[in-house]
Amino acid sequence: MALIESLFSRNHERRIAHMTTSEEVRVSWDGIIELGRHIIETKIPLNGVVWYPGGSLKRRRWQHNICVVLFHYLPAYFLDLLIYLAGYDPV
Repeated sequence: MALIESLFSRNHERRIAHMTTSEEVRVSWDGIIELGRHIIETKIPLNGVVWYPGGSLKRRRWQHNICVVLFHYLPAYFLDLLIYLAGYDPV
């Protein structure tokens, strides 16, 4: 706790903190994503959302780009089309 207080103190001298995992406490990127997913599902109320935020790691950029198109752009354009067909302005 003292480290966090010293990082946010009004003292403007430069402090460097290296925050990494140790051999005793190992945290993977998948573990961080699962922890974030748990926090979103239990601590943050999201009412009326189409789907809950999530995430996954990809090994290749092209895999990421395909997921962006399939899970971000296509659903957004589809919902905008439905809104337009219902007579409203798209978002």
